[in-house]
Amino acid sequence: MTEEILQSEKEIRRFLLSEMSEDERSVFEARFVADESLFEQINVAEDELIESYVRGTLSTAEKTIFEREFLSTENRRRRVAFTRSMLDKIKKENVIVANKTELASAKNSSVWTPFANLFKTPKFALGAVFALLISVFGGWFLLRNSNQPEIVRQITPTPTAEIIASVQNQNSSVNQNNPPDSNTNAAENLSINKNDLPNANRPKVNANQNANQPEQNISQPAPVLALFAGTVRAGGKMPELNLPKTVAGATLQLNLESTDYKIYSIEIINPDGGQIFKNSKLKARNSKINFFVPAAKLQAGEYIVRLSALNSNKETESVADYSFRVSRK
Repeated sequence: MTEEILQSEKEIRRFLLSEMSEDERSVFEARFVADESLFEQINVAEDELIESYVRGTLSTAEKTIFEREFLSTENRRRRVAFTRSMLDKIKKENVIVANKTELASAKNSSVWTPFANLFKTPKFALGAVFALLISVFGGWFLLRNSNQPEIVRQITPTPTAEIIASVQNQNSSVNQNNPPDSNTNAAENLSINKNDLPNANRPKVNANQNANQPEQNISQPAPVLALFAGTVRAGGKMPELNLPKTVAGATLQLNLESTDYKIYSIEIINPDGGQIFKNSKLKARNSKINFFVPAAKLQAGEYIVRLSALNSNKETESVADYSFRVSRK
């Protein structure tokens, strides 16, 4: 990690903990407003600072400043509560997985425990070895001397041209010693059913029969992209939606820090500031809002999802903004 990056991280942390003077803060705010990459770094550092506070890894001085300065707004307190609930959920899931693994390991080892204990006890060890040898040699002797009847499968040969010619020659020699009237019966006996001949009446398969049939267009499932408010995930990179040409659209999942409203509305804004999509009758489930956007509305580029809701006074109130990028395949 270079000295420049370390210095930048220290400045961001001082800014978040309000350790800058008024002049330094004004200069720094002007920098991240003009520099998009610096703004993304601040969002990532803010998430890391919140997570360090929840995990209890901040120093005593940093914890005091964090609680006094950073938790001064309701929105930030909600973000801390949201992060704490997510970490608690992950911790519980890890405990469940560890318990299942330990239980399965104990169950597998318990199967062989009685046999292992026989060899650990001196007075039973010799008897166990002797019983094991008797079992091995007794099984080998029984297998070696077993006299099982062999099942022979009789295979009837399929009539071929050589077999038919041989039968005709044999019958013709017999017919020379028979009276003329017997030739009719001999000819009848020599008649062969064409259905018994191999490949006699099988329909010919046209190799090009299916060549001209049109290929069915198999549609792919719609991709799903999870978005988080006011932050950039995956190491400072904007969430990206890979949209194939064969799908009808995509599902966007907005993760909420809290569910304070009953009805939400969204609008998607393109880089030019124009509205390309809107949905005003959305409800949250498990702190998530899912909605489908047609592929025709999403061209390659960056977009912003503006989430709003009606408050108790029936007034539209801004809730959060979500950013993402679309790439078309």
